[in-house]
Amino acid sequence: MLIMHVFLSLNFGQRCVIFNFYDSVYSCFS
Repeated sequence: MLIMHVFLSLNFGQRCVIFNFYDSVYSCFS
């Protein structure tokens, strides 16, 4: 099974969440 790790990081007042450790998908929400 594919385990997705969610990494929550706060940068410049924005919420950045990294989905899928293998694909390294980087999403930022203002």
